[in-house]
Amino acid sequence: MNIPVKQVARLNTGTIDIMPESIVAGSETNIMFPVNNTGKVLLYNVMVSFVGDSIQQSSTYIGNIKPGETQNVDAMITGTTPTADDGKIKILITYEDENGVVSDPIEKEVTLMVTEPEETGADNGNMGEEPVDVQPTGFAKYGKILIPSVIVLLAAGAGAAFFIWKRRKQKKLAALEEINDEI
Repeated sequence: MNIPVKQVARLNTGTIDIMPESIVAGSETNIMFPVNNTGKVLLYNVMVSFVGDSIQQSSTYIGNIKPGETQNVDAMITGTTPTADDGKIKILITYEDENGVVSDPIEKEVTLMVTEPEETGADNGNMGEEPVDVQPTGFAKYGKILIPSVIVLLAAGAGAAFFIWKRRKQKKLAALEEINDEI
């Protein structure tokens, strides 16, 4: 005789970190938190969805979570419109059981403020701003030092090579004279 035992699937989330907590419309923020399987059954196809008035709705696939294990959520969320309310973003976590039945979403909330982009002035955004000093990079930055250094190194290498060549030539001549003296 078989008696089916149904285990209740349970999960819990850790601290939800959002960096930065305030963004400009059109930019992104990073949301990270752990999802713990606190039940005794495997959670299949865990999905995390982000829903809010001021963000682009998105979903992140986490995968399967074994009993007692943790998977981390790391998602990038894009702000679309400035926040008109209290800035609450809903995080909906769903999973499937062993029969493929999708669970009711577990709902968490986080606060994200989306602000309007700064207005640019009539003169292409330079009103009231000081000109930015552009620093040269790469070869332009080090060219005044690099070229003379390379010339000095080449001259030193050529001088050393000439000195070594001259010395070897003198040793050869001395060896030949010694052989001639012995004969």
